[in-house]
Amino acid sequence: MPSQVRHTTNRGKNDSALLLRWSSGWPGIFFFSGLAGLGCQVAWAKAFSSGIGHEFPAVLAVVTSFMAGMALGASCFERLPSRIKDDPRCYGWLELAIALWGATSAFAIPALNAVILHLLGPDPLPMLHWTVVFGAVFIGLLPATACMGATFPPFEQFLSRTWRKDTTGVLYAANTAGAVSGALVAAFCLMPLFGIRNSILLFATLNLLCGLLSLGMLRSKRAQFGVAARHEGRRSDAAEKTPFPSEPGETSRSGQWLLGVRLFFTGLLALGFETVSLRALSQVLENTVYTFAVVLAVYLAGNALGAAAFQRLSEKKCPRADHLLLSLAITSLLAGAIFRWMPSFYEHLRDALGDSLSAVAFSESLTALAVLGLPCFLMGGTFTSLAQSSLIFRPTLSWSLALNTLGGAVSPLIFGLLVVPMAGLKAAITLIAMGYLLLLGKSRCLFALPIIALAAPVLTGSNDLIERNGQRLVSFKEGPMGSVSVLENTNSQRVLKVNNRFQMGGTAARIAEERQADIPLLLHPRPHRAMIIGLGTGITFGAAANYPDLMVDGIELLPGVVDSMPYFADDRVALQDSHASVHIADGRRFVLTTTNSYDVIIGDLFHPAQDGTGFLYTREHFAAIRSRLAENGLFCQWLPVYQMDPGTIAIVMKTFLTVFPNAESWLLRFNIDTPVVGLIGWRAPPAFTPNWVEEKLGSSETLHEHLRRVGLADTVRLFGCRLGSISSSATVQNARVNTDEKPVVIFLAPAITFRRRDDNPSPRLLALVRDFESPESGFKNPALRKRLASYTAARDLYLQGLSEEDQGRAVEAVSLYIQSARLSEDFTSGYAQALAIATSMAATKRDIAERILTELAEAQPKRPVAREILERLKTQP
Repeated sequence: MPSQVRHTTNRGKNDSALLLRWSSGWPGIFFFSGLAGLGCQVAWAKAFSSGIGHEFPAVLAVVTSFMAGMALGASCFERLPSRIKDDPRCYGWLELAIALWGATSAFAIPALNAVILHLLGPDPLPMLHWTVVFGAVFIGLLPATACMGATFPPFEQFLSRTWRKDTTGVLYAANTAGAVSGALVAAFCLMPLFGIRNSILLFATLNLLCGLLSLGMLRSKRAQFGVAARHEGRRSDAAEKTPFPSEPGETSRSGQWLLGVRLFFTGLLALGFETVSLRALSQVLENTVYTFAVVLAVYLAGNALGAAAFQRLSEKKCPRADHLLLSLAITSLLAGAIFRWMPSFYEHLRDALGDSLSAVAFSESLTALAVLGLPCFLMGGTFTSLAQSSLIFRPTLSWSLALNTLGGAVSPLIFGLLVVPMAGLKAAITLIAMGYLLLLGKSRCLFALPIIALAAPVLTGSNDLIERNGQRLVSFKEGPMGSVSVLENTNSQRVLKVNNRFQMGGTAARIAEERQADIPLLLHPRPHRAMIIGLGTGITFGAAANYPDLMVDGIELLPGVVDSMPYFADDRVALQDSHASVHIADGRRFVLTTTNSYDVIIGDLFHPAQDGTGFLYTREHFAAIRSRLAENGLFCQWLPVYQMDPGTIAIVMKTFLTVFPNAESWLLRFNIDTPVVGLIGWRAPPAFTPNWVEEKLGSSETLHEHLRRVGLADTVRLFGCRLGSISSSATVQNARVNTDEKPVVIFLAPAITFRRRDDNPSPRLLALVRDFESPESGFKNPALRKRLASYTAARDLYLQGLSEEDQGRAVEAVSLYIQSARLSEDFTSGYAQALAIATSMAATKRDIAERILTELAEAQPKRPVAREILERLKTQP
């Protein structure tokens, strides 16, 4: 493309030469403007997610509102009087307006979240949900985003006149490079250290400095600039007008129309490619708070490099837009082909680089780069090319920027809410490639379209990226907020996975998942209504059906999870009947907006490292749950100790304690591989009786059989799961509090996830067991207190034995199992474990097996199994 000519008089040229040296630092200001803009976007998404609920709607709403506001701002700038548009101080005033509204938003977003919750209610229809969320976020951020969209045209116009050449590529590259830094700084530095609100204020301060610095620089040089600007004038109408990139013979009007179509749809397809890639990478990468920042940074870095390269190349020989669009179609399909190898590629990187935060971030960056790198590089060059071409028809870049960002604004809605859920990743990436081809000239499009259509299904491979590991894929559903899969192994055991990374339970752990409902329901004197937040497989929800006359509300965010629950259903219970109802809703929002009162509320195992899940462990969420409890109600929040480090556990416990001062810690089951601890808080703790469980059984044979099967059929076995009062732990007392403003859990929790392959959770569990007071407190009956003391002491020895056995020290483990059997007749797990070891040794190490069986028979003489096996063993030759 021929460079655009800026005509000046000799006097103007002399003054412009003075400004050229002075203005070499202006792109740096635009770099920091981009840093502040994207940093605010990341922080805004977190601020809204604490109110809207799930992370994905908040991110989608903020991205869409960000782009739509920028489009509106750029469009409005086009209509301003020339005296305002041509004034270089306009950029500085816009930055000051951004700073003002950015600072205001830090305090206004909580109020806006409250309005959104009021409009949505607990269980909104999908159309109402998305309309309210997008509309409220758009209006709330509009003053800042509109000003952001209006900053690029005046800055480019001013610098182009000063440098006497097109600076579109330079400024786009500088601004986008700043955006890369903003995304990373927000996620890795500012929000973890200062919280969400303070991060927004810091970015607003940076906008303020950019505005003041630009106004100060212009004021110091206003005399020189005034001479140059008066003589240079606006872009000359006499400049050469080659209607690039129109076809030969087209009029100027048709060339402008074609350019406008290309600007809109390249923005739509570029953001569509980012949305589809994020969904694909969510099945590969860790999906922590850092993952989104890393992928966004790679996407923006590719655009920045492409813009800079095109700017440099355009000064020599400019590539045609048709060539760039064809290249984008091809590279988009190649990226789709690469998706299928991403899981193994990422795992190889993890094995090679390690499990530290920097190593994982680098692994995620390289994986994202393999998918996004080349297409994003071409996207940056394509926008620069088309934007420079628009200067032939319009005096500023506002028209091209408005069209491009408007396309980007509608893209996440089209691809995130419609195309991917309805057609899958393969169809989405194929549609993007087709879209780029349709932007070519007619002859080229007709030639290339059939070839791409035939190649696309082969190149893009499967719709899912699920790691099967020899398992059969029973079900796969791609929804607006994530993919849900059901896998079955050779033993017919099924597991539920979300985004391929997070296992949400399975049939192998059925008893453990049922106990998640049983323990809190048994601890209430007489529950009439319960709520379960997070349904997963539905096994916990189904267990509540065993309790007569209990009404239960199940809250689940993902429709695909609810659709998959029948694959895990127990034939003995119904997932839905007249007393049970399932609500597809966000747990936080449902709790804040429902008017129901509950006797028991149960929080499922929420993976704390998953982006956004940390808000389910905040003080504000726990307080909202307390307000929904009946007078004698209780709340149980289960914690996946196997997915949390000691610091994160202590933070959640301390946060829980600030809302429930009488909170206690309970074990779900006696297991060291996937240990789970429950935090139970009462509004008013009941006075437990010696026959607490036995009295609750009544005449219900169904409940009695169910509790016998899960090992909770008597008071000793129920309260044998009790660890003790949380307030008795010194570690908990010294921990920080997790809040909506400073959600420290989402930044700390990923560390343990990164070490998932070689992590051993048993030391964390044993440390928790040692950290609490005696669990028999609260009972006045001396006989029960003695039985409970013996039971819990045997339990602790058994857990230590499991740890010893896990480390290959079988002799020490057996000794601990026998000691646990000797301590308590009620505790049978140690007896059973030692019995299993002795039986397995009978064929090869008979003497050791006989010794173990002899000691077991002496430890619990009332149990005949060890003695019978020993007698049979002695009679064998």
